[in-house]
Amino acid sequence: DKRLAVATIDRVISIYNDQGDRVDRINTKPKDKGPKTYILTGIAFAPELEQYKLGCAQSDNIVMVYKWTLDSTDSSCVWNGKKSICNKFSENCSVVAFEWPKRRPHE
Repeated sequence: DKRLAVATIDRVISIYNDQGDRVDRINTKPKDKGPKTYILTGIAFAPELEQYKLGCAQSDNIVMVYKWTLDSTDSSCVWNGKKSICNKFSENCSVVAFEWPKRRPHE
């Protein structure tokens, strides 16, 4: 199970499967309501393959974590399921790098 996420200048993240097919996309959200003036500074999948989470560092002082849940009607592909923001980590300055903790599984 290989995954690839690509962030674009228009603040969209495209998700690709191991065949190179785009299977989903995320229109990222700003920290606060209003115009989208931030840029995406880093993205990373959760290290455990059974966790379908993607962290997204942003220049508007936040890390958003997106999570996919399996669609009960089509369990063959998690990307067909619902995605939502499951965590927000607000910071005092622009986030310039992001990495999942490797020794703290399931967080």
